[in-house]
Amino acid sequence: AACAVCSPTRAAIMTGKYPARLLLTDWLPSGRWNPKAKLREGRLVRGLPPEEHTLAESLREAGYHTASIGKWHLGSEPFSLPQHHGFDLNVAGNAHGAPGSYFFPYQGNWLIPTTRLRARWNTLSAGKPGDYLTDQLTDAAVRLIGEHAARPFFLYFPHYGVHAPLQGKP
Repeated sequence: AACAVCSPTRAAIMTGKYPARLLLTDWLPSGRWNPKAKLREGRLVRGLPPEEHTLAESLREAGYHTASIGKWHLGSEPFSLPQHHGFDLNVAGNAHGAPGSYFFPYQGNWLIPTTRLRARWNTLSAGKPGDYLTDQLTDAAVRLIGEHAARPFFLYFPHYGVHAPLQGKP
């Protein structure tokens, strides 16, 4: 991994650059300050900058259909979302590192760091009580593969399931 935490590693995968070159060396939102830390963070960005050329942009320019299904977690600013970094399709990718629950309706409610607004984790509105997020994302990926099997496609498919809240199916 390019970094010990997820956001910088995701940015490195998307851009091919080391996290320090992107000024993205901590999970987002960055800017936490720990008075007991041995090292202080330098100047950090609040999301993947729009001027960064991503793997998805390169592949889309080459004629690929591009899709991001699952965790994005590369910033809360509009410019940092998947659709602004070369993805034709974005399923459940947002600024948050985890949903409120892995069971529908996946509720979550967070403060957007650069505002006084609250963001709800509501990127998947379709479903029924008991639907499991990992299954829903996997089904979306399988559908995409079937729909685009005849032409080149790029699927970025990071599951949320590696992060808290840790919830398995009963």
